[in-house]
Amino acid sequence: MILIDFDKTLTYRDTLLGFFITVCKTYKYKFIFFPFYFLSMILLKLKIINNDKFKQIGIYFFLKNISKKKYQKFSVEYSKKIKLNKLFYKLKKCNEKKIIVTASFQEYVSQCVGNKFIVHGTKLNYNDNKIAGLKLNMYGNLKGNYITKYYKNSNFDSCYSDSLSDISIFKLAKNKYLVNNEKIKKIDI
Repeated sequence: MILIDFDKTLTYRDTLLGFFITVCKTYKYKFIFFPFYFLSMILLKLKIINNDKFKQIGIYFFLKNISKKKYQKFSVEYSKKIKLNKLFYKLKKCNEKKIIVTASFQEYVSQCVGNKFIVHGTKLNYNDNKIAGLKLNMYGNLKGNYITKYYKNSNFDSCYSDSLSDISIFKLAKNKYLVNNEKIKKIDI
């Protein structure tokens, strides 16, 4: 089995901002929230807020109260815009079980990669079929804890990620690969 991060591992750039922009093209008034969202990006970089809070801010500004059906429509629309890299196409051809574990929203990642990959990503809470908030932020150590619990006693041959912050999933695999602009380097951790 193979563990794989998504953003900047199978793609050329982070996908979250692009998803929010896709939503704003329908709900034009939501563009007014971008200055506040960019401020939250700075606060995240300065470690004043954590990734959970950052994701909650984005959900509050751009997704809150959008229907599940509309959210799924946005996911399909946005998934067609995501540019996948050579590693994605290489892994798509291999016969091993491929598991993507990502902080990106599970719905658009699943739409983007198709049925050749199993996707575990960030999930949303719903209230009366409308987005109410963050249910699960598949980020940091949670990735490894989730995969360990979900795939008990499984052996992972390889792990691919663009960041050493994914140490929790790197530790689960025999072979570890750091991806940087389609350059793949085997690492020891």
